[in-house]
Order: sequence, then C-alpha cells, then structure tokens
Amino acid sequence: MTIQFSKVAGPFKGSLGGVTWDGEGVLFSLLDEMEIKKYIPSTKAVSDFRLYSGRINGICYEPSSGIVYAAQESGRRVIELLPDGSACVTALRYRGAIHNHPTDLVVDHASRIWFADPHSAILAFGPQIFPALDHASIMRIEKDERHAFVMHRVTYDTHAPRAVLLSNDEKTLYVADGNPDSPHRELRAYPINPDLSVGRAKVFYTFGADDSGKHRGIEGMCLDTEGRIFAVGGSSESGPGSMLFIFSPNGYLISSHPLPFDKPSRISFGGKDMKQLYITGGDSCLYEAHTEFTGFVRKSSGKH
Repeated sequence: MTIQFSKVAGPFKGSLGGVTWDGEGVLFSLLDEMEIKKYIPSTKAVSDFRLYSGRINGICYEPSSGIVYAAQESGRRVIELLPDGSACVTALRYRGAIHNHPTDLVVDHASRIWFADPHSAILAFGPQIFPALDHASIMRIEKDERHAFVMHRVTYDTHAPRAVLLSNDEKTLYVADGNPDSPHRELRAYPINPDLSVGRAKVFYTFGADDSGKHRGIEGMCLDTEGRIFAVGGSSESGPGSMLFIFSPNGYLISSHPLPFDKPSRISFGGKDMKQLYITGGDSCLYEAHTEFTGFVRKSSGKH
C-alpha cells in the first residue's frame, strides 16, 4: 500500500503544530505566528480561524459542543476556544503549582481533557517567575461536583511526553514519550482503571540511535475506526527519516511509509468521508493524503 501526500497549504512563516477536523474543514495551528488557520478541502481555501491565539500546539475539536480544546504551550495552560469567539481557561495548577508547557491533548466522551505536559525552553507569557513542575507527565483536567476545573496527574514514569491518544473504547491511554535529548523515545500503552488511574505501561515501539544521533520519536497520533494508531515522527537528521507509522491496537507495527517532508508534527483524519489524512510538516506546510482507512470521531456525552 502506498500513501501519496500532497501539499495543500503553506509554507507559512514559522512552525506548524496541531491539526484537527471540525466537520467542515481542517484547523491547524501556526506556532510562531500564534494563529489557527482553516483549510476547506471542497474549495481549497485557507482562512483565519483564530488570530492572536498564543503559541497553541495540540488542538482537538469536540463535535457535540463545537469547542476547540487547545494546548497553549506559551501560556502554560489548556484553553477552550468557544463557538461564540470567546475563550475559557481551564485548570492552571496542580497541587498549587503552575503546570508545564502542554503540547498535545485528547478529549474523552465526558469532556475530560488528557494532555501531554513536558518541560520546555519556550518562554511563557509574562514574568518568568513560576518554576516548572519537578515532573513531566500526562495530566487530566475535568470538572468537579461544583463545576470547577480540577487537574490530576496521570503518569508517574514519563520523562518528556510529546503526544497523547485514547483508544476508541477509552480503556487504553497511548503516550509518545521522549524528545531527541531523552534517554528513550517510546510509544507506550497504559491500561486505564475504573478510577481513571493507569496501570503499568506496555512499550509498543522504541526508537533507536545511530552514528548520526538519536532517532526522533513520535510527535503526533490519531486513530481509525478499527483502533489502529496512525503516528508520525522521525527526521532526516538520523535513522530512516520522517515516517508515517501504522500500529495495530495491541502494538504490532503494521506498516511504515516515508514522508516527502521533514519533521512531521501532528496528524488527523478528516474529509467528508473521514478517509483523508492531514499532517503538519516541519517545512511549515499542511499535507493531505487519501487512504483506505476511516478516521474515528469521538462522541461526547455532552457533559461540560
């Protein structure tokens, strides 16, 4: 099977981040320009979705509410971009301390936000007076009985989580852990317990190293309706290069596909039939490919 990618938007001035399908078009974030753009496949038009949004990395659209959840890396916060054009800040603190620099997120059926919260050299807005947490973990934000946002720590063994994903039945948490400087770069799977804590991780895939250096790990993931994991990572600096990986739900590597652009960032299914793959590339462009697979759209219970 060959997957052919074509450039559909860009190049833009700076790096690209998150990508998500909103039912009509593809939303994708411009990290350095601090904007979110929208690409509509039917017309090939690119327009502004949100300006002055801060450095937003991972984004996730929730169909039932129309909310776009955003990992605002430079603001050290997770925010909701509401359909009326306003924004809402969710929980900021874990045990009284400001959390780190969120890079990616996923929203479950009960509108709970699971996000990757690594350390980063990115400068946050305002005075640099709030130290980072002493850990880099997957965190979860939800509303308590008073309808107030609260934050919980999920993982206790991650070093630099880059991307996060939930299985279709929400019984497994997938985590891409490790940046190029980390001792390991792995795709992990954690069983989710009834109380929303996680069990011991299984390592699905480990990235190696060669005389050029450590291989860049996974930066973005999404699911198809069969629970297969579509993940992007790698770079031309070491290893086999930039790749699209397809894993079975139990971690078997089904196939890998070289990408025609370097340092892919995030990935999402989209299109009217949810058979298109969209990837933000390290060359500041958005790419599209038609596949035989169908993307999974998570259904919310409507809780908020």
